[in-house]
Amino acid sequence: MAPNVGFLLGRKWFRLRRTPAADGKPRDTFVYMSVYDEMPSPGVGLWRYARLKAGLSQPELGKRAGVAETMVSALEHDRRQATLPTLMRLLKAAGFGLHMQLAP
Repeated sequence: MAPNVGFLLGRKWFRLRRTPAADGKPRDTFVYMSVYDEMPSPGVGLWRYARLKAGLSQPELGKRAGVAETMVSALEHDRRQATLPTLMRLLKAAGFGLHMQLAP
């Protein structure tokens, strides 16, 4: 089993993948692991995780949250910034809540 090793290069995430070579010895390579070109912002990663855990597609989430499908796609690809109310609606539509706490 490959160790859970990865690194950031700019905003791109790479992870170690161990595969057997033709001679039977393991070969380690770093591969780009994201389906997106860049790492998402924390807010996008949060609601993308909620959407996937809920088993919803982007259009389904958009319909439930009252957000256009094109907007959901733009937000998920980090081409647009979600406001806090929009983030809350997206999370609620996926069946999740968000609790915030201000700490010194």
